Amino acid sequence: MPQDLLAYFSRLVPLTDEAQAAISDAFVQQTHRRGDYLLQAGDVANHLYFIRRGVLRVYTTVEATDCTLFLGLDGEMVVALSSFIQRTPSADSIRCLEDTELYAVHYDRLQGLYDQFAAIDRVGRLLIERYAIQLRDHSFSLRFHSTEQRYDTLQRTRPELFQRVSLTHIASFLGMTAQAISMVRAKRR
Repeated sequence: MPQDLLAYFSRLVPLTDEAQAAISDAFVQQTHRRGDYLLQAGDVANHLYFIRRGVLRVYTTVEATDCTLFLGLDGEMVVALSSFIQRTPSADSIRCLEDTELYAVHYDRLQGLYDQFAAIDRVGRLLIERYAIQLRDHSFSLRFHSTEQRYDTLQRTRPELFQRVSLTHIASFLGMTAQAISMVRAKRR
């Protein structure tokens, strides 16, 4: 049984033994190597992922430049949400930045869980609400906070990223160039 995944969901909503068993059956454990793609732009996102151990990068390419949209760490959910929900080709790619162990659930299995268990449906709604808040906060930060403010906030809220993810990807996530993040770091020394 995926105890870490069940604990994650149970922190949001109490789950019956039957719901826990259904989650355990629907989520498939996978192991991927650093550099593996879980999704490539142009493909439909068929899976939602829960990271047991590792780092996933969600990014899109605009005018030949990779733009990091999200960096997922141990104990976090990752999905190319627009493609997953709308069942359309994704503009995003998902790639492993470390050797990664995760649980994956197929879209159809997840919809079945939602239909079968009100508690799991509620977990899904709460996760979408959290995602919407994260997206709004990140978007606001990119538009209205200085490079220093964005860097400091990420350093404070997700310090582990700085030990496990390259500065290039962190800079991209923060809407900065590699030179800008180097300047911010130099000011902090």
